[in-house]
Amino acid sequence: MRKAPSGAGPNMVSGTNLEHARSHNRRAVLETVRLNGQLTRADLARLTALTPQTVSNIAAELLDAGMLLAGEPLREGGRGQPAIPLSLNPDGAYAVGMQLDHQMLVALALDLSGQARFRLELAVDRPTPDEALPLIAGLLQRLRQESGLDWGRLLGLGLVMP
Repeated sequence: MRKAPSGAGPNMVSGTNLEHARSHNRRAVLETVRLNGQLTRADLARLTALTPQTVSNIAAELLDAGMLLAGEPLREGGRGQPAIPLSLNPDGAYAVGMQLDHQMLVALALDLSGQARFRLELAVDRPTPDEALPLIAGLLQRLRQESGLDWGRLLGLGLVMP
């Protein structure tokens, strides 16, 4: 239990958001695998400074969610279970980026490894906000229909514009 922040009442206790910590740790594991390629759980624990149990739990969640793939067990002559290398599943999740400028609207779908999977462009002529929103929605719908990607695995969408 942590001490209440100053200014809080005498019976107040400051809590922590465990879901935020879990989310952060999942991102740390995914990013470490993305940057380093195939890694074992022991490698992940060492590189992320997370406990082996935490890495094991996160790895199980990410494997179940289809974001990681398990490779063939490694035999290195040691005791116990052989280490299983983990790698990113590029089809485990997708993100969409959209860019709107004065002359062009671009939509791009990226896989979990950061590779572009599908791109659409639409010429525009200085659209007003009232004109731009339907164009964005229409191009996003086209991307969804034409890309063939599993949109149940969409993590998020970003939009940039001047």
